[in-house]
Amino acid sequence: MNVVHDDCDPGGSNLGSVRIEAIALSAEGGVLRARVLAERLAGGRHPDDVARVLVGFGPASAGLLHSTSWRFEDGGVVLTYAAVPDPLPAASAAVVDPGPLHSSGDWLRPSPTFVPLAAVVRHACRHLAFLRRSDPRLGADSFGEPAVWGLIDAFAPAVSGQLSATGVVA
Repeated sequence: MNVVHDDCDPGGSNLGSVRIEAIALSAEGGVLRARVLAERLAGGRHPDDVARVLVGFGPASAGLLHSTSWRFEDGGVVLTYAAVPDPLPAASAAVVDPGPLHSSGDWLRPSPTFVPLAAVVRHACRHLAFLRRSDPRLGADSFGEPAVWGLIDAFAPAVSGQLSATGVVA
């Protein structure tokens, strides 16, 4: 899975920086797909605004943009958002399948040394599946995208400690 970076320095000079990562989800070809885009937060912009622009949501767009996680990476913080539906869906976007959880395995050091992008996307999908079941406003309004939400619903929604290593509710 590839991420499209805009103004991000992978060389490690990001110490103290914040990078916004936006995962745009679609149901192209009957499978869940994700475009992942990223940009460094700068110029006093609000992270929500950066994520909205990254995925292509305009002033008249309807959908959901939700912050799903954060992680420390390359000396800075990555704040991840998920967007449904992808306003610019592409059949070439990466396929997203439910898969195993990714963790450090150490209760006192919860952050893994490295988190694969596919694990971040799966986490975002589990987060959205949980939100859909726990927020009655979202359950009633899927923004006209039942195919996308049907695929997201396949992800096991549960809070930490209730999932097995395979991503299935324990």
